Amino acid sequence: MIDRMIAVEDADSIGAMRALSDRLGRRVGGSTGTNLWACAQLIAEMAAAGETGSIVTLLCDGGDRYGCTYYDDAWLDERQVAWTDAAARMTAFLG
Repeated sequence: MIDRMIAVEDADSIGAMRALSDRLGRRVGGSTGTNLWACAQLIAEMAAAGETGSIVTLLCDGGDRYGCTYYDDAWLDERQVAWTDAAARMTAFLG
């Protein structure tokens, strides 16, 4: 049963995965970036509503297979994926 789905833009997913990869010192994939971005959104919603609680997500996929795509700045530039602002926001969120 799915209670809710959150749409995540490609640039936000890639920015989140790149920020988390930098934080962890190992590459994670796009699914992990999508989950992390959605979790951050849920946390912001909870904080705004004065709610407390726990949110759990998984590191879904490794990022090594994305070396010539999601981790290649030139590949992203060619596709006009502007991910750097999302990465900066996620880096700040992660502290």
